Amino acid sequence: GTSLDKQLEVGIEVADRHAMEWKHWNEGAASSDNEEIAERPVLLDLMESVESGLAKHVFVYEQDRLSRTDVVASAIRHLFSKNNVKLYDCNGVYDYGNKNDLLFRQFRDAISQFENTQRVQRSKDGKLRRAKEGRWIGGPAPYGYKNDRIRKLLEIDNDQAKSVRKIFQWY
Repeated sequence: GTSLDKQLEVGIEVADRHAMEWKHWNEGAASSDNEEIAERPVLLDLMESVESGLAKHVFVYEQDRLSRTDVVASAIRHLFSKNNVKLYDCNGVYDYGNKNDLLFRQFRDAISQFENTQRVQRSKDGKLRRAKEGRWIGGPAPYGYKNDRIRKLLEIDNDQAKSVRKIFQWY
């Protein structure tokens, strides 16, 4: 229930509820842990719209849709505060012109970043454990294999394996 389509749907409902025009900024999965603002043209476009006064209200489904690092979160907080932007999410409305709301956003940013680092570490730990056990760590199976999703093991795909064997013979 948190797909990008669902997030857009909820954002439009919020805009309609507040009788606001809306614009959709979708950057897919660009708000990852290793983000750089310069590598996020959609976020840059949003920030320019805030700076120019075109965007005074911003909706995100959850805070980590905007940022997952302290550097980017701080830049966004500073820009939104300077331009008196209101941020809407599934938990409510935050007025960056209000010092209490700004402080709360700082707490939320810190919690979001902490949760993201925990999630990344758990994912790495799980993949490492599976690899040590000789199990497949995820992603599409290499050509010539199929993924046994129940046992999390790779199995030879006999149809594709014929081609792989032929390639090795040619080599």
